[in-house]
Amino acid sequence: MMWILMLSVIAVTCSLSQVTSLTGIVCPKRRSRYVTRYQYVSQAYQSRYTTSCGVFGWWRCTRWRTRYRSQRVSYVALEYYYINVCCSGWRIGPTPGKCGIHNLLPKLVSCPNDKIVTGARKTPLTRVTWNAPKFREPHNFHLTILSTYGREWANLPWGSTTVTYTATSQNNNMQTTCTFHIRVNPPEPLPEIGFNTMVGKKILYLTDKRPVTVVCRADHGIPAMILKWLIDGQYVTNGTRYDTKPNGFEAYIDAMNVLTFLPGKEQHNKTLLCQGSRPGESSYYDSVHLSITCKSTLCGVTIKLESI
Repeated sequence: MMWILMLSVIAVTCSLSQVTSLTGIVCPKRRSRYVTRYQYVSQAYQSRYTTSCGVFGWWRCTRWRTRYRSQRVSYVALEYYYINVCCSGWRIGPTPGKCGIHNLLPKLVSCPNDKIVTGARKTPLTRVTWNAPKFREPHNFHLTILSTYGREWANLPWGSTTVTYTATSQNNNMQTTCTFHIRVNPPEPLPEIGFNTMVGKKILYLTDKRPVTVVCRADHGIPAMILKWLIDGQYVTNGTRYDTKPNGFEAYIDAMNVLTFLPGKEQHNKTLLCQGSRPGESSYYDSVHLSITCKSTLCGVTIKLESI
């Protein structure tokens, strides 16, 4: 018997089956695999039989004829199929089997620049304001924003202060930070006259021949001021004492000039003036009016420079 295979085996097939186990933000992705398949083929074969032959059909002769039958055969096929995967930038969560968490940071839209301000006078703290930074969640989920002060202002000391805002996406807990610096410089020093620890008096009531000490100060200078005394426009001393103090970012300098004199009738209704100046800048002044009570016919004046 001779077997003849009548049909050839198809070795490659294409299947577009869709697997939908994932939900949420999903995208189809093509995959391939090898599978074993079966099919029936028609096979031809020669079948032997006998028939009458010869004179008068008295003999038996062998004859052959073609017949067909089905045969189950296997083959390996390359199959293509699609599955659902999380789209680019997304991952599974917070619900199992659902693509709901993205992999993007909150976007920083704007962040304030560093800021330099001049401090307030006669107070250790200066109120400083700024604009809040702006953040954006890439897929519009809620953002939680925390900052150093919890508001857009603060009472800051002299020196440099760092302000930080942090935005956290409630979708993936990823964070973006805005950081800027605020520097509070000491105020421009101004001369100020004090008498018997009192500052701001505009008239000094004095008695002749009784020694008087007055102090002129100009604090927090960078650089320090040079202080000089004048009575009725005439310089009477030019010694300045300096005291350097750190303030967190550089040293500032307090300047002080002390004047001791014996008032006399010549100073009555005159002006005592303290002049503060720095190279290349305008001078600043503070002044008081002198009112001298003369109890002696020998009223006079003696001015001396204090040793600094």
